[in-house]
Amino acid sequence: MAETKAGPRRARRPRGTGASHVYEKLRESILSLKLAPGTLLDESELAVRFKLSRSPVREALIRLSAEGLVKTLPNHSSIVAPFDVGSAPSFLDALELIYRVTCRLAAIHILDEELEKIEVIEERLDKARKARQFSRQIALNRKFHVAIAEAAGNEYLTRWLKQMLDEGQRLMRLSVYFEGERTPRSALLPHIEIIEALRARDPDRAEAAGMRDAAYLRDELLKEFTSRFLSKVDLRAD
Repeated sequence: MAETKAGPRRARRPRGTGASHVYEKLRESILSLKLAPGTLLDESELAVRFKLSRSPVREALIRLSAEGLVKTLPNHSSIVAPFDVGSAPSFLDALELIYRVTCRLAAIHILDEELEKIEVIEERLDKARKARQFSRQIALNRKFHVAIAEAAGNEYLTRWLKQMLDEGQRLMRLSVYFEGERTPRSALLPHIEIIEALRARDPDRAEAAGMRDAAYLRDELLKEFTSRFLSKVDLRAD
């Protein structure tokens, strides 16, 4: 019986090279401000960059648009969504509220293993601070608060917190956008207070510590924005 020769196999596309891969890479670049607010996102250029057709690129942009990270213009082109610094006070008010609620509920519902996880994250965060790894601090701060929200046992609060912290990542990076990475002036004291309150299963203390954590961020950002504004204002008399 004659052998049948198999035709050449079509090369499989490596995993992670589709729309999800484009989404993750662009999202990371947007949140880290590697792609600055207002940057044009050309579908054709992105397709060439990721070695894909335009369809998965368009799918990724639509997904990012739904998250508020990409804005579609009237001419159907896309840009990285501008960040309205004027919205910072409202954002910080909402962040304080969710910090307070998640810390309070976590103090009531937290399990020992969840507390241990939070303590480990905080240890890593402290090491990143001492090593002046600002990007890593932002990532670990997110993990810290998400772990608290998960311990609170409310999936809706967890999803809301993740969205808030992602938006906050852009806000925090805007304050250092023209300075590069540096170590914040934080001493992480509010985090220590949160952990102590969680360990004591004290909801009142935990809520108060969460409020102080948000207040510290508010104070730091106000200092940055005020300093940047005043540095551009000429106060000399004519």
